[in-house]
Amino acid sequence: MVIRTSKGLYESTSKDEGKTWSEASAMPQFEGPSTRACMMKLASGAFLLIYHDAKKLKSGAYPRTRLTAWLSDDEGRTWPHRLLVDERSSVSYPDAIQAPDGRIYITYDHGRYNAGEKEVLVAIVREEDLRAGKFVSQGSAQRLVVNRALGYGNHSDKRTEAEVAAKLPPKEKLHLYLLIGQSNMAGRGVLDTEKRLSRQRVLKFSPNNKWTHGIEPLHHDKPAAVGAGLGMSFAREMAEAYPEATIGLIPCAVGGTPLERWEKGGDLYAQALERARLAMKDGTFKGILWHQGEGDSGHEGKSKSYADRLAQMIVDLRADLGSGELPFVAGKLGKFLALETKEKQPSYWPLVNEQIASIPARVPKTAVVESTDLKHKGDQVHFDTPSLRTFGQRYAAAMKLLQK
Repeated sequence: MVIRTSKGLYESTSKDEGKTWSEASAMPQFEGPSTRACMMKLASGAFLLIYHDAKKLKSGAYPRTRLTAWLSDDEGRTWPHRLLVDERSSVSYPDAIQAPDGRIYITYDHGRYNAGEKEVLVAIVREEDLRAGKFVSQGSAQRLVVNRALGYGNHSDKRTEAEVAAKLPPKEKLHLYLLIGQSNMAGRGVLDTEKRLSRQRVLKFSPNNKWTHGIEPLHHDKPAAVGAGLGMSFAREMAEAYPEATIGLIPCAVGGTPLERWEKGGDLYAQALERARLAMKDGTFKGILWHQGEGDSGHEGKSKSYADRLAQMIVDLRADLGSGELPFVAGKLGKFLALETKEKQPSYWPLVNEQIASIPARVPKTAVVESTDLKHKGDQVHFDTPSLRTFGQRYAAAMKLLQK
């Protein structure tokens, strides 16, 4: 048997059909994370072991990464053959079964606590793949998603709400920022694991209206699509600028929404206002971030009236929050957007960008940030992750100027 320990895998052997077992000893080849492994005997008599081929971190710990299948021809004494099943982080708890035709089905999970992930996957291999060290057999497959949990619940956000609530800073030192708009504010970038967790003083207001750690994804508008956004890099810049403060993000953006739903009287305006007021019990408002306009660019009349309607929304929101001339930063739409809609109708996004650019001349204490040189993630709609990180930094630079 293989045994999970804090030092990696240990093994024990029975010579009497499981009545007694030898004392556990380390398997030197399998020093790694404290997590489940799977060992089984294949029809050929070879032993299969599925575990992590992970590199030690600077902290001395091993991550749950590089899920790998090994093969032994001498009952586990040596493991000369191996196949990388999934190289990503947060992959764990493998299991396997072999079908009568020789195919081996390997199941495991990915991102069990992370919204937007929380997947159960399967890989299909044959013994020849394991011996070749790569997927060579007909019908072999990787990363087939069996199930994905989309609900907000059993992950780190919810598990840490009580802990965070007990350690909130004084109200004047919790700086609040409201994040509103549509999908490019909510974030559709691929999550880059090393940056999704803030190591600075950043919190987010959860869908339960509770404070929790600043971990991406910040939004939960469309759990199957949500990912990295501009909010995290913005928050990090603000935390660096105000070393005595904690940054509290209030994510309220919803993908695919028009401006009319964000105007006073609209459902998303009311929802954002309610969450903002709840957050204000614990902190002090310092600014609003806005990115929207794609949802209005398919209509010429809405595009022409965009600035008037957005200006009124800013005035109304400031008044309802009772926050005076709260700094407001908007971002321009991506210049990679198509000039036609899916229905082959004109898209007026350049006109919407002109309207957004006029806001500082219409409403005091507002700023607009450029989307120049930013790239899409391949769909000609959403910014990619590096661009979102840069965009958030631009928002922060504009916010700091307004605050001065």
